Amino acid sequence: MVTSRKQTFYPKYLIAGSLSRDFVIPPKGARKLDFLGGNAAFTAAGLALWDRPVGILTRIGEDFPREWLNKFTESEIDIRGVKIFPESLDLRNFYGYNSDGTFQTHSPVGLFAELELPFPPSLYNYKAKKIIKDDLHSRIPTSPISSDIPADYLDAIAAHLCPMDYITHSLLQSALHSGEIRTITLEANPAYLVPENWKLLPNIVSGLTCFIVMEEDIRQFFRGRSDELPEIAAGLGAMGCEFVVIRLKLGGKFLYQHSNKKKWIIPDYPVTRMNAHSSHHAFCGGFLSGYILSYDPLTAVLHGCVSESMASEALHPLSIFEAMPGLAQVRLEILKEQVQSL
Repeated sequence: MVTSRKQTFYPKYLIAGSLSRDFVIPPKGARKLDFLGGNAAFTAAGLALWDRPVGILTRIGEDFPREWLNKFTESEIDIRGVKIFPESLDLRNFYGYNSDGTFQTHSPVGLFAELELPFPPSLYNYKAKKIIKDDLHSRIPTSPISSDIPADYLDAIAAHLCPMDYITHSLLQSALHSGEIRTITLEANPAYLVPENWKLLPNIVSGLTCFIVMEEDIRQFFRGRSDELPEIAAGLGAMGCEFVVIRLKLGGKFLYQHSNKKKWIIPDYPVTRMNAHSSHHAFCGGFLSGYILSYDPLTAVLHGCVSESMASEALHPLSIFEAMPGLAQVRLEILKEQVQSL
């Protein structure tokens, strides 16, 4: 575990996921190579924008820069749940943007050559990570296990599980529930969202406060059963979660509350998007803190959308804290006026 000498706080929230070393050629501006990234980093930042302290649960290799970890504690993000293995782990991620804002992750050599840029040695032998559909038996190397959790982390009141493998999503919830944590949200991994796993998904969804998923992924999962989002959301709610948030392909969020069958559409806050590859994880952090602060799912989604908008404008997750004071609250008030109840 990593321990900071300056740390004097204990987490109110937990984030389980991954950290990474990111290499980005953005749609505009200078390229940014080898810097802190990962779904856990963006989720923690999106949460800490509204409330703190936060603890991170993940696994990294001994080659991961320690100075990056120390930056977390300055923002009341606890790193004692970061387990360091005595060997290297390839945690590199490459994102190369096209002029239309889409990005690719598989061909850094070709893109650097096309742009006539020198290829960075730190990207030698890079291979994009593949999503293996229907693989329920493999554990992602960065995924934490129950024994990684510091004892006082179980005194937190809420937790979020970033996209991880099926095994971790299935088992980690019971470990978190063994303490004081009663609110757990989860962002689905498309790897296990295939129709063949229909009977297995309730193992993950049941008992969640909120299940968060991409529209295209959940439509694939419900293929042949339903193609209507309200029906899909109701089907997920029936698996045992309180709320469902579907990230719409054309932008915005569809929110479903299972107890009263209420439905809303919440737009994304309009920004010039520099980061389409990781900013959506910040939504999940904003949602969790917004829910704990209000215990209202709509307020939670609004907080999440604001967090995502702030992360969309920067490549580094901790840059979210450099925004103009009061900007997040202003965006929150603007979005409140644009909610559509269905």
